[in-house]
Amino acid sequence: MTSPLLRVNPGDIISATAWNGIVDTLNEALLRIQALESGGPGTGLAITQLVPAGPYRIGDTLQILGQNFQFSAGAARVFLNATQVLNLLPGSSDTQLRFVIPNVSGVLEAGTVVDLVVFNQSQSVTRQVVLRPQQNPLQGNISIEWLSVTPATVVPGQPASFFYRITSGTNNLATWALTAMVDTAGNAAAWNSQLRVLDGLGNELSTRQITLSPGQQATVQIQIPNVPAVANGTTFGVTLSADASTITGTSGIRQFVVGTPTPPPDQSISLLADPLASQGALSGNTLTVPGGQNRRLAFTATFTVAGIYTITRSVLGGATGWAINLDDGTIDTIQINPGDLTTGSTARPLSYRVAATATATANAQIQIRIQRQGNTAVYSAVYNTVRA
Repeated sequence: MTSPLLRVNPGDIISATAWNGIVDTLNEALLRIQALESGGPGTGLAITQLVPAGPYRIGDTLQILGQNFQFSAGAARVFLNATQVLNLLPGSSDTQLRFVIPNVSGVLEAGTVVDLVVFNQSQSVTRQVVLRPQQNPLQGNISIEWLSVTPATVVPGQPASFFYRITSGTNNLATWALTAMVDTAGNAAAWNSQLRVLDGLGNELSTRQITLSPGQQATVQIQIPNVPAVANGTTFGVTLSADASTITGTSGIRQFVVGTPTPPPDQSISLLADPLASQGALSGNTLTVPGGQNRRLAFTATFTVAGIYTITRSVLGGATGWAINLDDGTIDTIQINPGDLTTGSTARPLSYRVAATATATANAQIQIRIQRQGNTAVYSAVYNTVRA
């Protein structure tokens, strides 16, 4: 028996999941009504249900339930638009047809309405389904940039919110599990036990998840409702990480000092990792280096303000056996002249060699910091490293 639809209260947020549940229920009801109107459980060809309810992707397995498909007589045929399903799966019968959805031309990621047509020897019946392209394995990366802290001076006994920009660089829509952590020398539990993860508008993300399309950006904030009673000058670090499938991204450990104003990040700079130039060692936000060897880590840095920029490299978190060195053609000082910015920005390639000894810490984080001379703001990016 189908579960009844749940009612909502005034002010409730109607999510995509809830709405799609209503649509799926209505579509199933329409199929059943149409089957009854065509004569019910008689001798005519009928589709009574599609399992699952959809929408579908090319490559999904679909089961059509109904009657008089004439499968045992070899007369059952299935088409999606003009594409015929050539192989019906074991378990198919006169009352159910199972198959893998074949490649159908013209299908878009947003969803394309396709005619699903079932034939027997003398009849046909048509239903419309929403079809999307085949979902390829998730590839690419996720970047997390620290934006600001409110208030700029963290004070004991008061709330503090740390804002981050998350940018998807993947090939598919993905739901990211968010992990927030405070690292401090003492009483870390008092900090971490009260952490909240919110969206950019201040709504709590109770599941600590966010869904992003390829190239989409979102603002996320980590909130400490009540900064523990510690002395001014106490240093603590905040990290935000995002995970989906095999891809992990991290903001790295951003250090703050209680009672001391925090300078903002330099948002005139951006840094984009280049997996191709990194020769396959970089997957998502993680660089894999065999013990006793080194691997290239390549970037494209984009600048929008003229000046002289100093780049520093470091290994974070006390990891041992790791080093990040300059690759050929990369220097630690870059000069951007006004004439370089005729289009508003200019890009520079950066390349480093990340080395791990045979006994290096299994996991580490490396940080790239870029600062324009005379500017207090600093751009930083953090990447995970794994010793293979």
